[in-house]
Amino acid sequence: MNQEDFDLLLDMRKATRRHHNIANALILSKLVVVLTDKQLYARALSAFLPVYTKLEELLATHKDVSVLSTVVSVTSTIPARAVAMQQDLVHYLGPDWRHKIPKSAAAQAYADHLQQLADEDPVLLLPYAFSLYVPILLGFMAQRIQKNLQ
Repeated sequence: MNQEDFDLLLDMRKATRRHHNIANALILSKLVVVLTDKQLYARALSAFLPVYTKLEELLATHKDVSVLSTVVSVTSTIPARAVAMQQDLVHYLGPDWRHKIPKSAAAQAYADHLQQLADEDPVLLLPYAFSLYVPILLGFMAQRIQKNLQ
């Protein structure tokens, strides 16, 4: 990652910190309930699945776009979210999980919006990739730091 890309990531983090803090508080308050029920957890995963599937597909397609190449490089250090979500759904609901969970029109609309942005200008995917992957990457970084301290 070059200095310009790193500076952009820092600027995006600063600009979105307040909104992410509010969103994170809301998500965490609901996460406790979701994690206590397999069906709710599976529904939550399935709601995000079309979004991560589409974003990962688009990032792979546009990995040669300079700003996105950094995102693809960084996110390639963690398992693909869509694949991991599908594995969790199989684990919790069985191989026929797709028939047990209703499709989310809102998630599909979000995925369609990502496609429209990529068609217009793939760089427009950057804030979406940032907001969907930074929390995951921070979690992985925290695990690595903790492991190194032991």
